[in-house]
Amino acid sequence: MSRALLISLLFTISACKPVEEELVVDVDGDGFYSNVDCDDHDAGIYPGADEHCDGVDEDCDGRIDEESLYSATYFTDADGDGFGDPSTVVRACSLPQGAVENDQDCDDEDAAVHPGADERCDGYDDDCDGIVDSGAIDEGTWYLDHDGDGFGDPEIWVKACAMDKVIWVADNTDCNDLIPWTYPGAVEICDRADNNCNDLVDESPFAAPTWYLDADGDGFGDDGVSAVSCQAPVDHVALPGDCLDTDDRVFPGADEVCNHLDDDCDGLTDDDDPELLLRTATEWFRDVDSDGFGAPSRPTLSCVGPAHTAANADDCDDEDPAVYPGAEERWYDGVDADCALDGDYDQDGDGVDSSWYGGDDCDDTDPAKQAACRPAVACARPSLETLSAEAMAGTDDLAFTPTCLAVMSTTRSGQDYVFTVAPDGERVSYAGVGENNTSAVAVDPVDGALVAGSAADQGLWRMDGADLVQVVMSGAQYLGNGADNPYANAYMSNSPTSIAVDLAGDTWFPDWGALGTLAQIGPDGAITSWDLGEAKLQSLALTSDQTLLVVVGSAVYRFDQGAGALVAWYEAGDEVLDLAVDYNDEVYLETVAGEIQRVSADGAVSELYGQVSGQAKLAISPDGWLVRLIGAPTGAPSFDALQLPE
Repeated sequence: MSRALLISLLFTISACKPVEEELVVDVDGDGFYSNVDCDDHDAGIYPGADEHCDGVDEDCDGRIDEESLYSATYFTDADGDGFGDPSTVVRACSLPQGAVENDQDCDDEDAAVHPGADERCDGYDDDCDGIVDSGAIDEGTWYLDHDGDGFGDPEIWVKACAMDKVIWVADNTDCNDLIPWTYPGAVEICDRADNNCNDLVDESPFAAPTWYLDADGDGFGDDGVSAVSCQAPVDHVALPGDCLDTDDRVFPGADEVCNHLDDDCDGLTDDDDPELLLRTATEWFRDVDSDGFGAPSRPTLSCVGPAHTAANADDCDDEDPAVYPGAEERWYDGVDADCALDGDYDQDGDGVDSSWYGGDDCDDTDPAKQAACRPAVACARPSLETLSAEAMAGTDDLAFTPTCLAVMSTTRSGQDYVFTVAPDGERVSYAGVGENNTSAVAVDPVDGALVAGSAADQGLWRMDGADLVQVVMSGAQYLGNGADNPYANAYMSNSPTSIAVDLAGDTWFPDWGALGTLAQIGPDGAITSWDLGEAKLQSLALTSDQTLLVVVGSAVYRFDQGAGALVAWYEAGDEVLDLAVDYNDEVYLETVAGEIQRVSADGAVSELYGQVSGQAKLAISPDGWLVRLIGAPTGAPSFDALQLPE
């Protein structure tokens, strides 16, 4: 019988006959009658049946889908953090309220505790990794404090929530973790180390020594200038007490000497200090006349002289205040006022008394002038008449040799251009000059050789035996080939009007071809020239000290060879024609105004002679005369002379 038919039959029976009691049947044949079977029409539904996840109460316990064989396992999430408590398993066909699918929560009562949570330093396993406080986000960095000074080594550290604070600290500023007195804020001491970790060594240290400036290097410093430091600053010392730190002779313990200083810094100076070294004191001698010079007597030793004493015993008359060394000598009064112990009648000290007081010195103011006030010569110059008779037309320069020969030159064509005239009137002409007109002559003071300047070929000639030979030429003119001739290409571009030869054998002359040029030719033929400006150099002469005097217009200059320049010396007032220097270094100038000025070595005019005739060249004769050559171009010249003073 089918199940449907059975049901239909039952309904028919009940309709035909009223039921007096419930009919207990097992319609679905599942072994459970309808009084316990909650669905006797489905054999799969009965008490104890397997519950399935189908929305049906298969086991008739009044609950649907509970503990189904096919339900999932869930875990209670009491703290709502998304992770379940593994000890509270829940099986259900769908996720129950307050449950989750995982069992990873290690503390389901704290929502902050679960896998992946931030681990914190709180004594709990916040991230449920089984390790408490491992990798906590608020863990600290701990540094090894090896020396136990509370400051750690920045190079040795660990990350942790807590460490043994005896060994590990949170501070990492120790600059030397091996020394317990070295850490930030420590007291700096003198140990050549950075105790307070500020990158400075021994700065402002505790109990550092004081050093004192020793500016003078005597080993003692100035009390008022000091510095506190471990090492001595430059120029500082440990010993104070220098009372004058600018003088290395003054310091504590120094010898007290006479110098107006407290040498040993004991507060006492010179004579006031009983420790004065007497060997440094001065000997003071009795000075009765108070002229500053004492008489020979027993001296007193002291730094400062007592009254009426002097620091010398040089007074030759201690009763006359006008007599002492250095006093103005009153010559010829019989009193040795300057105590020089020299003759009172020998003012120039040449050992010869004045001729005014029985001696032979004709000039007792100049030691170079003694018995003879002129150089001694064994000859006389030619007389003026002889000179006039032997001179030729056009004679234009004159000089004297030490043997009293008059040397003359001429520029007149057809004449003997260089010749000498002896005192006896003998005239000697010199070969070699040829047709070259000669404008100036000079005598070498050393060997007496003649030197001449030529106007025609602009050359310089010098005596060689009995002849004059050319030693230098100007411009592009050469002697022989230029490689062999040291005198080639000279600086004489025109005729020199004046020549001077010094004691070194150098020949000096002005170069008229180049205005303002001074030339010099040495004994070896070397030529030097100086450009002294645009003015024409007219005449020149040498003084006894070999100073070259040069005439430019109306002025006389000294030539400073070192500077290569002319130095103003004397202004004559009128254009100077010529000059000469005598054996007393007196300079004689002839001007176009027709007067002769005598100028002393200091540049002062000592005498002004009257008017002279004509315009002349000047020469000094060995016998003490200023001889004037008065030129006459078309005829024989004339001469006159002025006797020089003693």
